[in-house]
Amino acid sequence: GMLNEAEEALRRASDGLPEVKLRRDWVTEQYNVMDNFSRYSAWLQELRGNKVEAERFRRAALDNARQYLPLMLRSLGADSQIVQIAKQNVTSTTRQLAGNLSSQGKMGEAEHLANEAVNQTLSYLSFNTVGASNALSVLGTMKLQQGKVVEAARYAELATQALERSEVKPYSTALAARRSQMGFILVVQGRWKDALKVFETRDQGLRSSSTQFDKTGSRNIDWAMALLKTGQGTKSAEMMQSLLDSNLKRSFVDPVYIAHLRGYLGVALTQLGDSDQALAQFQRAMPALLKQAHDGAGDEDSAFVRVYRMNVILEAYLELLAKLQAEGKQIVGLDIVAEAFKLADIARNSSVQRAVTASAARATLPDPQLAQLARREQDATNQMQALNKILTRLASAPEGRRLQAVMNNMQRDIDTLAREQVALRKELAEKFPDYANLVAPQPATPADIQRTLLPDEVVIAIFSGERQSYVWTITKSDVGYRTVPVAREQLARDVAQLLRSVNLSDGQIRDFDTATAYRLYATLLAPDAAMRSNAKLINVIPHGALGQLPFATLLTEPIAQTAGRSVPTYAEMPWMLHKAAIAQQSSASGFMALRRSVPTKIERMPFIGFGDPLFIADAAPGTQRGKRFRNLAIAATNDETLSMVEQAQQSQVPSGNAGTTNRPTLAQAFSMLPALPDTSEELRDIARTTGADQEKDVFLGVRATEANIKAADLSRYRVVAFATHGLVPGEISGLDQPALAMGNPALTKDTENDGFLTLEEVLGLKLNAEWVVLSACNTGSTDGNASEAVSGLGRAFFYAGTRSLLVSSWAVETVSARLLTTGLFQQQASHPAMSRAEALRQSMLAVMKSTTDDYSHPAFWAPFSLVGDGLVQ
Repeated sequence: GMLNEAEEALRRASDGLPEVKLRRDWVTEQYNVMDNFSRYSAWLQELRGNKVEAERFRRAALDNARQYLPLMLRSLGADSQIVQIAKQNVTSTTRQLAGNLSSQGKMGEAEHLANEAVNQTLSYLSFNTVGASNALSVLGTMKLQQGKVVEAARYAELATQALERSEVKPYSTALAARRSQMGFILVVQGRWKDALKVFETRDQGLRSSSTQFDKTGSRNIDWAMALLKTGQGTKSAEMMQSLLDSNLKRSFVDPVYIAHLRGYLGVALTQLGDSDQALAQFQRAMPALLKQAHDGAGDEDSAFVRVYRMNVILEAYLELLAKLQAEGKQIVGLDIVAEAFKLADIARNSSVQRAVTASAARATLPDPQLAQLARREQDATNQMQALNKILTRLASAPEGRRLQAVMNNMQRDIDTLAREQVALRKELAEKFPDYANLVAPQPATPADIQRTLLPDEVVIAIFSGERQSYVWTITKSDVGYRTVPVAREQLARDVAQLLRSVNLSDGQIRDFDTATAYRLYATLLAPDAAMRSNAKLINVIPHGALGQLPFATLLTEPIAQTAGRSVPTYAEMPWMLHKAAIAQQSSASGFMALRRSVPTKIERMPFIGFGDPLFIADAAPGTQRGKRFRNLAIAATNDETLSMVEQAQQSQVPSGNAGTTNRPTLAQAFSMLPALPDTSEELRDIARTTGADQEKDVFLGVRATEANIKAADLSRYRVVAFATHGLVPGEISGLDQPALAMGNPALTKDTENDGFLTLEEVLGLKLNAEWVVLSACNTGSTDGNASEAVSGLGRAFFYAGTRSLLVSSWAVETVSARLLTTGLFQQQASHPAMSRAEALRQSMLAVMKSTTDDYSHPAFWAPFSLVGDGLVQ
């Protein structure tokens, strides 16, 4: 922790470089020397929180290590010990660069390098080694950061097995760390009994050395949660309390970790029925959790863990508040309904907020003063997080070995940075309120929402929890709050079932699942129907899988064939669409930000569109019954690294092959993207409807490129359309954040870009649009990630300057898609006072009742949703 002294030592090393360069062996040894020098330079930058500068040094170290290895191979031969060390240096520098990139949220390249490090390691080490375990653990951690929990579990299991079969002792702290990681992932998966076995094995291993056990103990926050979930609530609460007490005795501990301990203790106390003590723990945890949420969930290398734990706490707190509300309890200074609404919005926002904050940190922001302020604030946050890590480690040392003077200096530095961060955030909020709300949205209350609503408008907010769900119905004059006995998993199954019945990607038209459509309405919305009986606009704030579902497709009455009465046709069914226009919101705070923003009133051109990008040559659309359907599913890829590792696990000998994986890079990803030729007609039709210049303002095929998007003055257009695939982070190797796929640079000659318009690049655009149309943006995802892509990209487009998004949720048929989008803009042209949401509703009704073809099935009229402000511009 003596950073100033470490930097002085590195300066002296740097001063000695000129003399070293005079040595005769500098010709070959320069790469080895500069590899080491760059590594230590990077390490010190990372300890200071300067991740971007550290990345530069990490790349230099890897470049030098890669150049040194072939020199040694040629001169010394493959069996030389120096060559073996050189191989290990390439692997370690690869892994270290991957770690740096992952800490910045650059998960695509980080995962690629981590895969490479695993391959390199197993080319010269057997599976049962510490080195193999380290490489596998890093890759597993990166899978976890991306939310790929199943893959993360397998890599964590392999990393643990590799270390168990090596020569480390049972009480090894490295082995204990592997088992902790494995136990945590099993907890995330809800495999409570399996997690309990892992933690018990870890405990037995640590206890095998009394000396080691006295230093480290074996209590663990996730072990306590596994105990709670397996019916051992009292033991869980005791372990949590003990962890909390021992950490509070330390001279310094990470405040977020203390908040997690308090929150988890609150979870246990809630289950044990001690509501008063549980409430006290939750309320004491909240300040640090709110700060964590505003900081974008902390350093990316721990972000998934922190977001997961925060959501566990928030959900349990929600359950407790619902219980207190049902019991009629009055808590001094606490509005239960408003507090629950705020908690749900924080939890709903958390995963998207992480992606948005990480992207904002890298975005080329349009205002130079804003960019400078934002960078200073981000640097202060990074530096505090880095110093907190060191200080936490130093504070855990035995009292006789504790460097108290160093810790005092570091605490002063953290306090100074904290004051600087507060001042910078205040300045950002005053000078650039839109940016401040983007990176640190303030939770909204029902009263805040009410102040922005019109008399004929309603907000329905839904949060789906592990055991039950919560529904708020907010009108100008009333607030309704209910708990619903339906769990998150059941809602996800229902949504998946409905989406299967509207899926046209294979050209098949399926019977719509009317029973599920009514059950969802009856469960979530029917009890509050009277509150919205006069509503003309319903704003829905969904959560989880519900974010993929257009609420227009819910049925307000059951559909059943009875004696003497036939089943109605689809056009005759009581769709929610008939009741009111519907707009979807990503969060309450996002809704508030839109309502508070004031659009710039300037004369604008009607439309600009980019679509049918050139991915590969000669791709044809699917056809059936004369209709053409978009295939939006992204081609799946196999995890070839995992297959190779499992083979190494069996063979127990090095593979001798240091090749990289065959997972597709960004450049190769275009072959995985289905072509969208019908979107050309859609964009041309919208251009005709809006009166746009088709030659100048419609960019198709080879012209649908990132370069043309960035070169256009998009602020001059009322409607901006992108007819292409929307992708979620990690869907393609090398993709770090939500993105829109544009033309393949290898075919379009757009050599300055990679062909993916990412969230951070959207943040750098300047718009002044009533609409951004994201046609064909469905990702084919069935796990809820698609809603995250829309929500993350949506927040970026709203920040860039649009009022609303038109988003397609599944593969659509060509003609009905054109009728929907062109009908929407025809409605607005014919009725200037009509709201955006009502214009979409009228277009959907027209398609449903089309006389030219039978488009009454919701697969044809319901794929598009309005996200954002549904009111008139």
